[in-house]
Amino acid sequence: MSKNRQKSATFQGENQSEERREETPRPKRKSPANKPGPLNRRKRHLQTARGIASSRLQSSSPPLINESSNEEPEQVLLETSPAPVDVSTSSVEESYSTEASFVLPSLEDDHPQHLSSLAVPVSSTSEEDSDDEDVDEPSSFSFLEAHPLLKESFQLVPLIQRKEVTILLYNHLQHHHGFTKAIASESVSTALGVGSSSLRRWNKEYFRESGNISGEKRGKYKRPSLLDQEDITRKSVAWLRSKVHNPKYHLTSAKYQAWLNEYCQTITLPPNFTNEISEATANRYMRRLGFKHRPYQQGYSDGHDRPDVIAYRKTYLNRIRALEASHKPPPTCEDGIPSWNSGNPVRARYVIFICHDETVFNAHDAHTSVWVDPMGSSAIRPKSKGKGIMISDFIEEFGGYLRLTNEEWTEARKEYVNFPKEARESLEFQRDGYWDAERFIKNVKKAVRIAEFKYSADRFELIWIFDHSSGHMAFAEDALVASRMNVKPGGKQPKMHPGRLLDGSTQEMVFRDGTPKGLEIVLRERGVNTDGLNKSTMVEKLQQFDDFKHEKNRVQIYLEERHHKCMFNPKFHPELNPIERCWGKAKKYARANCNYTLEGLRYTIPIALDTVSLDHIRKYFRKCRDYHRAYLEQPEGTRTGKEADDKVKLYKSHRRTPTTES
Repeated sequence: MSKNRQKSATFQGENQSEERREETPRPKRKSPANKPGPLNRRKRHLQTARGIASSRLQSSSPPLINESSNEEPEQVLLETSPAPVDVSTSSVEESYSTEASFVLPSLEDDHPQHLSSLAVPVSSTSEEDSDDEDVDEPSSFSFLEAHPLLKESFQLVPLIQRKEVTILLYNHLQHHHGFTKAIASESVSTALGVGSSSLRRWNKEYFRESGNISGEKRGKYKRPSLLDQEDITRKSVAWLRSKVHNPKYHLTSAKYQAWLNEYCQTITLPPNFTNEISEATANRYMRRLGFKHRPYQQGYSDGHDRPDVIAYRKTYLNRIRALEASHKPPPTCEDGIPSWNSGNPVRARYVIFICHDETVFNAHDAHTSVWVDPMGSSAIRPKSKGKGIMISDFIEEFGGYLRLTNEEWTEARKEYVNFPKEARESLEFQRDGYWDAERFIKNVKKAVRIAEFKYSADRFELIWIFDHSSGHMAFAEDALVASRMNVKPGGKQPKMHPGRLLDGSTQEMVFRDGTPKGLEIVLRERGVNTDGLNKSTMVEKLQQFDDFKHEKNRVQIYLEERHHKCMFNPKFHPELNPIERCWGKAKKYARANCNYTLEGLRYTIPIALDTVSLDHIRKYFRKCRDYHRAYLEQPEGTRTGKEADDKVKLYKSHRRTPTTES
């Protein structure tokens, strides 16, 4: 056939097909009101899944799959006209038995109303008939909000039963309702709150294991923990606490992991215990021991009611009480109210408690509340605190601030030309450096000279009280401090003064040539086996000996050489130091007269400190004795700070006057 004849035949065929299309009337599309779209179909699928799940949850006895049932129980087969399924297309569908029928229990009338309302009746009409009907359905996925009890009750069911219900619905929707795998998975997961991946994994596991469903596996295999060993737990807590409170050490779980793995190499563990842990396990151990990882907060932690602080506070207050009871009573205030535990009048000497502390005045430290104009605006303040001036001072109950009068100073200069007039020291930051232990010792020595000249030893006994701080409790260079020593002899370690052995004999800390011995040799000379011990363990063992444990700091040694007593306030107890109230009154004046300049601060500080009179200081000492009484009245001495504040508060309210007990 020629090309022209082929073209003419093609044209004739095309014309005939066009004529047939014109003769055949095109069917009219159904309007959206008559035929539900894909979204309405999804809603209908979800309603079906919800009805099946609620019916299954209301029953407890019938099985999921009734494979060989000769009897006909009172059950409803939720079946519609299923789409033809090709069982040869999938291994899962091959395992699915066409003889098995998914059966669901019928809803009884005595079931709770809220569960019965979850069931959705399934009609036996075909899909074509249902498409012609106008379906009044809720908004998309609205059953999650309208029926929350279904998902909540499903989560309370054991895992095996949840798997059974999920597998039942997933296969039932595919083989009896013609759902695709994707739509069936989405419907079941949304209706029951089960993930789609978990649903498909459970389904594969069911057919792979020939109908066996595995239960809960969490907690089945428990490995022994290193924290089950008391020695490891005790060492871990001690090591972690030492690092947490070290400002120069940044603690991490990786560092704890390295320390614990190293420590486990030095001990013998029971069988089935691993001597190495991962960083995740170390992190879990730290949380199990009570340590928490949280954002850093500037400031000091409140350890006011710690057991060790309470024990030290009880010893400290009993010692203060014994000293006051063995001396004459202190001078009274202008109001004539005596202090608690006011002493014994028949004694020959007075006791003088000289309290010391430091504080900082800043150039930009003003009142936090200000007046604003009707528009709500005010002057703009500097953001920083400004330059600061540190003040170190002493107060005592007989003369106020530790200083000489003009007459006393004139007399003292007859013997010593450069004799100091007052014990107060000031230091301006960025010009005079910083306050350290050397400056503190010099200040104490100057204060001792003033106190010894002012108060004779035959009439007064001087008790010096300081706060707990690293500068106040600094040790001498040759002090017995185990943490300063190296493991081996020599190196950069101090030459310490001789120690004491258990039999009372002297132990030299250096060789004859002056080389320091180190931790290992010192411990062996004291009868301690150091094989396999690291430095931290050696330091801990050596620090338990009496000569190391009771080593005195520099200020203690100096004051006892001058025949004075030295005491330290309990930690976290500023209410027991009367000079803290002096700082509060002085700073109140400084804030009220702040002009935001360093020159103004230099001028204001002496005036602010002089606003604290002798009568104020005596009242502050009396207030501290009220706290002594509040803490010591408790049988075990465990009264908290809040309870002590309530106890010493004089006036409970405007109309309630103080009683004789308070």
